[in-house]
Amino acid sequence: MTPNNARRGQRFDTGRARALCRGALMALVISTSLAAVSCTPATVESPPSRTLGEFCEPLRDFLAEQQIVRDAKVEPFQNRLNKQVKDISDDQIRCDYESADSDGVYAISILSPVEGEFNFDETNKFLTSDVRGYVYLDGHSSPVWLRDARQFDEKFQTKSTADFTTTVGRWQGSIELFGGKKPLPVSDAQVSQLADALIAATAKMNESPAGS
Repeated sequence: MTPNNARRGQRFDTGRARALCRGALMALVISTSLAAVSCTPATVESPPSRTLGEFCEPLRDFLAEQQIVRDAKVEPFQNRLNKQVKDISDDQIRCDYESADSDGVYAISILSPVEGEFNFDETNKFLTSDVRGYVYLDGHSSPVWLRDARQFDEKFQTKSTADFTTTVGRWQGSIELFGGKKPLPVSDAQVSQLADALIAATAKMNESPAGS
């Protein structure tokens, strides 16, 4: 190889080495940037939700106003009335409604996320899965069912009861009234009104809080 050719080859090798070095540095910068991005995950907060109190307190007010549960007091499990329902991990979120009378009517409400679908009989008015005995109540803004055992029968019951359940949007709301060894003092008109109160309280859980 002549000296000129040797110098040209040297310049070529040196240029190629510099290009390779620049490429390696660029790849390093890109991989470092990607690593920095992947190591800093974005924090995504779920939107705010309604509180448990917004479900339980309207039901308490209705029971007290109608004198169904006299001077009703609501006792949520673990005192969570002000907690957002999205932050409560229970499958069934419960509130108890105690009467001022030790032997008076009391109630329990349950709020649960809707999972799957209900099964109905051929009339589309009677639940046939989970628990039986619920009768569809006509004339309400959302589907609501009642298992009516207000008339106490000592052969089959330990106490009189009336159990309501509804589904509105993403939530199932239920409330059950418990009496003693006597008929439950709840009229047909109050049954209809309590069904409406349960539907309204359950529907509220699907709404976004004000200002969210």
